[in-house]
Amino acid sequence: MPHQRTRRAARLGATAAAAALTALSFTSVPAQAATGDNLFSFTAPDPQTILPLSAAPQGTVFRTITPTVTGEGEDLTGVTVTVNASSLAGIAELRLPSQCSFTDAAHLHASCSLGSVGLLSIGSFDLGLRAVAGAAAGAHGRIEFTTTATNATEDTGLGVDDSTPVTIGDGADLAVGQLPALRVEPGGSTGVQPQVSNLGDRDSDGVVMYVAPEPLGNPGDFAVGGNYSNCDYGVGDKGDPSEDDNGVLCRFDSTVVKPGDVLVPSAPLPVSATATATQGIVVYGFDVSGGPLDKQTTKGHPGTGAPLTLVPVPVQPRTPSNTEIDYDNNVGYTDISTGLVDDVAAVGADVHGTVGRGLSLTAGVRNSGNVPTTPMLDAPSPRDTAVAVVTLPDGLTVTRVPQGCQSLGLDGGSDLALPKRVRAALAATPPPTSTAPPTAAPGGAPGAIYGCFVDRVLQPGQSGLFTFTVKPTKVLDAAQGEVFAGGPLDDADPQDDLASLTVSAVAAPATTPTAAPTATAPATPPAGGGLADTGGGDDSLPLAGVGAVAVLLGTLAVVFAARRRRAAGRD
Repeated sequence: MPHQRTRRAARLGATAAAAALTALSFTSVPAQAATGDNLFSFTAPDPQTILPLSAAPQGTVFRTITPTVTGEGEDLTGVTVTVNASSLAGIAELRLPSQCSFTDAAHLHASCSLGSVGLLSIGSFDLGLRAVAGAAAGAHGRIEFTTTATNATEDTGLGVDDSTPVTIGDGADLAVGQLPALRVEPGGSTGVQPQVSNLGDRDSDGVVMYVAPEPLGNPGDFAVGGNYSNCDYGVGDKGDPSEDDNGVLCRFDSTVVKPGDVLVPSAPLPVSATATATQGIVVYGFDVSGGPLDKQTTKGHPGTGAPLTLVPVPVQPRTPSNTEIDYDNNVGYTDISTGLVDDVAAVGADVHGTVGRGLSLTAGVRNSGNVPTTPMLDAPSPRDTAVAVVTLPDGLTVTRVPQGCQSLGLDGGSDLALPKRVRAALAATPPPTSTAPPTAAPGGAPGAIYGCFVDRVLQPGQSGLFTFTVKPTKVLDAAQGEVFAGGPLDDADPQDDLASLTVSAVAAPATTPTAAPTATAPATPPAGGGLADTGGGDDSLPLAGVGAVAVLLGTLAVVFAARRRRAAGRD
């Protein structure tokens, strides 16, 4: 479905960034120093259809395509991408950015140095692509990419094709212009007016336009209005019946879009928000009549008012064509928000104690948004509004589990009914092993994991905290654990969903024996003139600040699955 493609593109950036950030979340997993353990993923540009060079003026312009590299573990170093476009000889040519250089006389092979790619960034470069003179419509080839890094290997388990097919096309090419982000007040409305242009070398014969809101919070948060007789309302996706049928499809059967034309609807379509709506996206697209956008949407019901029209910019007449040569640029999206913010943040801890003595450890979640928390989907109870997944470091015995928390298993088995997206992330995590020396655990391996549900509404600024009683079983030097916070699907700030949890423990001081009393002399005081520490005080320290790096729980499985494959390969 065309707007499925847009949703995938809209979330690609967030998913890739989350995959890079996820590696920081499991600070307790041993460092991936070996090249075979540190992985990266490569994303090739989508298939490209370009115009013949003779199709002036559009065919004279280089089209920009952007390959990307994303780390799944440590920072990447020495990242190099080689480009092989030999199958495009006589079909297309490349234009290189500054970090790339050609390695052959025909300028069909190149090497691009990306250097280092950090966990908080994605490595990329822009290639220009244009047909060569004499290339006929229908000619095709592909650009093949090979990526290397000095400290990592590519994650081939993702099953991604590292190449981009290229085809010379001849026909209409409708493309949308990017709209700015929309802002609408809660309970109010705003207007959306998508723009379409023809980047091809033929006229399009008839046009359809699709507009639909996709809330990131509750279904029905946003709606598209209007009442035009050539528009169908309540249109949905035939290929995805789970989606709401809340789109609008307008037909402009007599409208011809000529190469170079830029058109917009004669009036904006109103997009309204409920009083509790937070954020989402508005998908919009154009296509030729009878194309995929027309065929793969449900019927809906027609409006009754005057028809909506498109306003074109006149150009010289050309022979119409009802063949769309490049569908990848037909659909776009823009963010929409109301100013209401759903956000839960993880609350961690930094505590110090003594081996063998009880220690209080408090962790949980905080409502960092400006609206009350609402019930979670798939939670064990309809009262549950947030969850804290607490990973304790190894070297602790838990002597008291707070109410609302239950132990989880790394193999997916658990007595606690976690939401599916949280449970999937945990199930994909391989059981870690500790490499720490027996006398101390500087970093430590992860120990017990608990899922703790907040079974009440948290007002803005309120916290749901859970206090464990633990007893260190060995000397610990800032042993690492962590706290994940889960809550609303439209969590506004995924960077506060993870907080660090550290535990330090010193050895219990030895006691000095006292001399046996005699009838002629008083008892001899212990060396040093004082009594040994009985450990009667509170060894805990105040809570530390929230960790600075986190990821969306829904995207954790990307890197967790890769780590599980690596662990399975080592067994």
